[in-house]
Amino acid sequence: MKNINKTLLAAAISLGMLAGCNSQNDSETPDTMVRFATFNLSFDRTAAGMLSAELALDRAAQDALLARYQGGDGSLSQAEITRAKDVQQIRNIAEIIQRTRPDVFLLNEFDNDGKGESSADLQAFNSNYLAHPQHTEVQAISYPVMQNFATNTGLMSGQDLNLDGKVSSGPDDAWGFGNYHGQYAFAVMSKYPIDTKQIRTFQHFKWKDMPGETNPVIDDCNNPKAPIPAGRQCGQPWYDAAAWDQFP
Repeated sequence: MKNINKTLLAAAISLGMLAGCNSQNDSETPDTMVRFATFNLSFDRTAAGMLSAELALDRAAQDALLARYQGGDGSLSQAEITRAKDVQQIRNIAEIIQRTRPDVFLLNEFDNDGKGESSADLQAFNSNYLAHPQHTEVQAISYPVMQNFATNTGLMSGQDLNLDGKVSSGPDDAWGFGNYHGQYAFAVMSKYPIDTKQIRTFQHFKWKDMPGETNPVIDDCNNPKAPIPAGRQCGQPWYDAAAWDQFP
């Protein structure tokens, strides 16, 4: 059967960036070089809210937690050990950003609440991690413009998309793969304004409306490692009509 990609694109955006001048002195020649970057941060967590709690830790709290973890005194709970590892991961990513110093960058796999209406976590990342040099060789960096986005990842479909006989029973039944709404989301941080009126989202665009796209057909019919689901036969569409009609 056709392989169903678990990492369906949750939303695609077209951003209009209003590039400004690095110098605040209009008499100086503007710096026309702008560095764009994209990072797969892997800031996805096993449960909603975990990333928010880690990002909210100020520098002193981070230092105290990592000191206990690195000291190996055995006083940390498993949850604290997980948090310490995550905090170190965030610091490592912050150092990469401080070394590469992009002007505008896309943060992939940055958890949010699915709606993307709040920039609180981006502000916390900015002030608690990026604003502090992560190595003696690098300088802090700050981004005045932050934009979160709504996503389909973890948004339950109300359908049995993986044909296991259960409806909305796990990440495979979400419109975009995710254990909770907003897992594997994305955001943008920028030194320049974002023309939000020009943002275009394809979050609600249907696969059926894509030119040339058709409902995937079961064509791998004799694979013992991927048996045909109950209720389907070789040559039939994978999704039923209701699911395919709604699939974004």
